[in-house]
Amino acid sequence: MYKSVVLLSGGMDSYTALLLELRDTPPSSLLALSVNYGQKHLVEVEFSKEQASRLVVRHVVSSVVLPGENNGALLGQPRRELDESASGFFVPFRNLLLITLGASMCQQIGARRLVLGCNLEDSQGFPDCKPAFIRYAELSLRESGYQIEIATPLVGMRKSEVRDLLYSLGGSLDQTYSCYLGMVPPCGRCPACIGRSGQ
Repeated sequence: MYKSVVLLSGGMDSYTALLLELRDTPPSSLLALSVNYGQKHLVEVEFSKEQASRLVVRHVVSSVVLPGENNGALLGQPRRELDESASGFFVPFRNLLLITLGASMCQQIGARRLVLGCNLEDSQGFPDCKPAFIRYAELSLRESGYQIEIATPLVGMRKSEVRDLLYSLGGSLDQTYSCYLGMVPPCGRCPACIGRSGQ
C-alpha cells in the first residue's frame, strides 16, 4: 500500500525531499509524481525520471496545459526584459495545480501524505510556497473530504542547508537540474542556479 506521493521536479529541493522521505518510507510505498506544464526547463523532468529509477521508486509523469499568454518567463513567454528575480519566474497558480494533481494521485492510490520540496527562500519569493498557503491548501482538501497531509519538510531551510542535506542523504548536485532558463549547461544567473550554487 502506498504511504506518500512526492512531487518530483528533478531539481535539488524535490530530490532532497524524496531522499528524506525514503528514510522512513520504503520505495515500494512511495510514488514520485512529475508534471510537464510547458516549463522552459523541461530537462528537469528527464532528471526526475533518472532519480526515480536510481532509487527504484515508481514514477508517473503527468502533462497539463496552462491557459493564457502571461504566465511568466518560466514558460518561455516573450518578455521585453528578463526579470531575473524570483518574481520574474513566478507562474500564477502553479503550486495550486501541482498540489491538486498530487492530491488526486494520493486519492487514486490510497496515500495520505503529499510531499513538496518548498524551502525557506522559496516561501520568501513565491506566494504559493508560503506555509500559510500550504496550510490552507491542506484545509481545502480536508473540507473536500480527503484526509491528505501536505508535508513540506524543507520549508524552514535555506538553499545552502538543503544542499548540505542532499549530500548527507547520499545525493549530489550533479543528479539534479534546476536552471529556470532550461539551458545546458545551466545559465548560472537565474535564481535557481544561484540558489543551488550557494552564491
